[in-house]
Amino acid sequence: MALRLAAALRLASRAVGKTKGLQKQLRSHRKKLGDYRANPDKFDNKGFLKSASPEGRQKIIEGRIRNLEKQIDNFQKQIDQLGGGG
Repeated sequence: MALRLAAALRLASRAVGKTKGLQKQLRSHRKKLGDYRANPDKFDNKGFLKSASPEGRQKIIEGRIRNLEKQIDNFQKQIDQLGGGG
């Protein structure tokens, strides 16, 4: 009985640690998304937006936003599965 309790406590402790890490990533990516939406050119360190046509530029921006949104959704799903809210 004591071994089961100890194992359950270790498992819960790992879940809390993992949840905290995921919540940190979630906050970071939400900020990154907001910053990117506000000024995509600021984050164009490879010059892709500068050299793209207007249509290409829009596709690049939309693709980056979509990618960040998917990552945010994934972090939230993992947090929810661990019972950590978010």
